[in-house]
Amino acid sequence: MGTLGTGQALLSVMAAALVKAAAAFGSVVLLARVVVCPLFELGGRSRNDEVFIAMALLVALAAS
Repeated sequence: MGTLGTGQALLSVMAAALVKAAAAFGSVVLLARVVVCPLFELGGRSRNDEVFIAMALLVALAAS
């Protein structure tokens, strides 16, 4: 009975970790669509290569 209880506890911890990981991934995707895409569109409309490259480097630094 003790082994079965340990397996169920492990399963619930793994399920909670999976839910947290899915929530984190979803929030990153949502943030990218809401913030990063319009930001790159704004930089692209400026038709300035330096601005676009600086924005890309800033996003890469923020992601790491």
